[in-house]
Amino acid sequence: MGKLIKLPSELVEVEQYLDYYGVPYDTEKLEGKRIPLMLRFRFYLEAVELEGVVTEESSEEQIHFAVKTCLEKSYTDVGGRRTAATAGLAPAWAEGCITTSACASCKAACSS
Repeated sequence: MGKLIKLPSELVEVEQYLDYYGVPYDTEKLEGKRIPLMLRFRFYLEAVELEGVVTEESSEEQIHFAVKTCLEKSYTDVGGRRTAATAGLAPAWAEGCITTSACASCKAACSS
């Protein structure tokens, strides 16, 4: 991961990340997909730094929102459903790197 995004060290499990960032999820949708989700999450986090979405000038709130968006996208990619609360709220920058599939770099055996 890049130098600009620092994730809380106390978060270990996928569910902890989802809870911390306020991403609604279905535990059943996570079964067998925790590793693919975290691989995609890492891919998207690296992408937002490389694409300049998160910079040294970004506020903590902007970084938090970018991380949450990456996590939501990762969850959706592995089969989770967006809720009414999160559907359609992706920022304009999400049209770039965030909508790019992480499948090319992921070696997990997902069905998506």
